[in-house]
Amino acid sequence: MNVNSNRYIHLRKIWQLVVVVLFATQSFQLFAEDSAGRFSQGLIWKVEKEGVAPSYLLGTMHVADSRVTNFSSTLNQIIKRCRSLTLEVKLDANAQLEMSQAMIVKDGKVLNQHLTLKELERIKARFVGQPAMMSMINLLKPWAVTLLLSMPKSSPGLPMDAVLQERFLALNKPVYQLESPMEQIDIFEQLSVPVQVAMLKETIAKIEEIDLVLKATMEKYLAEDIGGLLELNNELLVDSKVDEMPEFFKDIIDRRNLKMLKRMQQRLMEGNALIAIGALHLPGEQGLLSLLDALGYQVTNVVQL
Repeated sequence: MNVNSNRYIHLRKIWQLVVVVLFATQSFQLFAEDSAGRFSQGLIWKVEKEGVAPSYLLGTMHVADSRVTNFSSTLNQIIKRCRSLTLEVKLDANAQLEMSQAMIVKDGKVLNQHLTLKELERIKARFVGQPAMMSMINLLKPWAVTLLLSMPKSSPGLPMDAVLQERFLALNKPVYQLESPMEQIDIFEQLSVPVQVAMLKETIAKIEEIDLVLKATMEKYLAEDIGGLLELNNELLVDSKVDEMPEFFKDIIDRRNLKMLKRMQQRLMEGNALIAIGALHLPGEQGLLSLLDALGYQVTNVVQL
């Protein structure tokens, strides 16, 4: 296998990781909605409207962890019952490879031209034992490195979203997406390079805290405490020195919720759909559960057995 082939394989793996943790990392949890409201407990929600078969909204954790990928009997029954799966984005190999190339710098200014030697050493320490990752880091755009620093350490197996996708495809059931990978990338591409670098430097400065935050987040998720996830986020909220950050997080959470709400309507009107979205998109005044409720859907928590 030639050098270019190896490079593309590493890029594809990195893009897979970025997609599945895009909205479940420390940096991007800090600006969640203040109040979970009455939709504060539960990961599976039955969504009903008169004259249409019920569908289900599932809050996911975008990680490869057996604690979330060994599904409950309740979720397994829903998978069998539902006629389609809708994800934030489908994990298509060709799309992943294409989008992974969008993460590579095009202006020739590689990472070590933006950071101090001390900052580079802190990044290197984060990826000890991952030589393939380190070989690519210097070629990535600052926003991509920020995401990689904030993700959980590598685990064997597929992330929850990919496991769901494989299950539905094995049952010959269609899999849809609410966004394209490029739409997700564009959220970051619209940031200027100086803003990307500022975000990265803030992440590097608190790099030791990442694993503790991810651990606490997982504990809340396993307890199905999505309201607690929001409370945890607010406890972690710090004043950012990046002026563009508040507007950026409106793009990450609120505006995406409105877009996904609109796009999931076709599946909901078909009925018997499972829609799986990162758990932090569910609670809060601008969360999908409240938005669906406001549209007249009956939204009820399903207790997992």
